[in-house]
Amino acid sequence: MRDIERFRAKAIELGAEAAAPIRTRLIVVRDRVRLKCRYGCGAYGKRLTCPPYNPTPEETRRLLSEYEIALLVKFGPCVECGHKDAVNIHKAIFELER
Repeated sequence: MRDIERFRAKAIELGAEAAAPIRTRLIVVRDRVRLKCRYGCGAYGKRLTCPPYNPTPEETRRLLSEYEIALLVKFGPCVECGHKDAVNIHKAIFELER
């Protein structure tokens, strides 16, 4: 648990509003999320971190099953979405994953 606290503190340092550990077995991955993106987002298919390029729900469920604890990170406005003076979420998460 000491490692997760270190990651939580790093996420805050990188600009997250909040970060909290969560047991992966509590995370529900819904199939419909990709459809919400496909039919509800004007940026669909324009970023490699979004559908259809990101992992499918099944791939995500499989990946989560390999871990016991995840870090749930909340960011405010993002540079990627066009907000001025906001956090570059992709850069922050990349740094956190390193």
